[in-house]
Amino acid sequence: MNGQASVNGNAVPARFANCRIDQLTSLKTAQENSRTFHRLASGRGADDCLDAVLATNMVSVGLDVARLALMVMNGQPLTTAEYIQASSRVGRDEVPGLVFANYFRHQARSLSHYECFRSYHESFYRFVESTSVTPYTFQARSRALHAALVIALRHACPHLRDNRAAGQFDSRDQEVRAVVDALRRRCASAAGTERADDSVAHIDALVAQWHDEARRCEAERRQLKYHTPDREKNAERLLCSHDSTSRGLWRTLHSMRNVESAAEFKVHD
Repeated sequence: MNGQASVNGNAVPARFANCRIDQLTSLKTAQENSRTFHRLASGRGADDCLDAVLATNMVSVGLDVARLALMVMNGQPLTTAEYIQASSRVGRDEVPGLVFANYFRHQARSLSHYECFRSYHESFYRFVESTSVTPYTFQARSRALHAALVIALRHACPHLRDNRAAGQFDSRDQEVRAVVDALRRRCASAAGTERADDSVAHIDALVAQWHDEARRCEAERRQLKYHTPDREKNAERLLCSHDSTSRGLWRTLHSMRNVESAAEFKVHD
């Protein structure tokens, strides 16, 4: 035995003869791609387990499978953001991920990345391209404006800086009012005439919510903090992580990458 087998008339090593391979592309239906995603999660030995998958850049988002540990990137993606997103699909479990970059010798982009490979990968987050955003829309404000208010007040008002000082907020305080007025003017000038009034009204509503929450905690003899660990039960939170199960006045993102929440869409016959 020489350890060879034949696939479609071509000799290949025997260990590859029974490889189960699929692909993830936009040419397949959503149902077909969904089944492939499901099969990727099946471990070795399972009847529907896959050994390898050929994929387009559609794997850059939405693929979170712990068992994936090896990736070959055929060519350099057009953007650094896509490169980081795609390559981070592997190594999400205890086993470290390994990524092979396959560059094209006659492509200027590939050659450039090959020649600067080490320096680029040591600091590729600085090369992430800026993305467009529509500021001061309702969705953007609802996810981030309260964070801007908290940041401005904690930086400008010494008595509100400590994590335990969230309960000391008083909208009638002159120092607080000065900071809030400055934030209102800044947002109004940046938002433009179309959204200025909505932005100012939103800030006023946030100030009122914070004031009411501080007074409620004071009346109930509860301490209001800016943030606390999920396991801490003896204090109220002004801010909580957007995906946290803990209660907080304002759910707050750690990144503005994802502003929209996911939604499920079903079509019935």
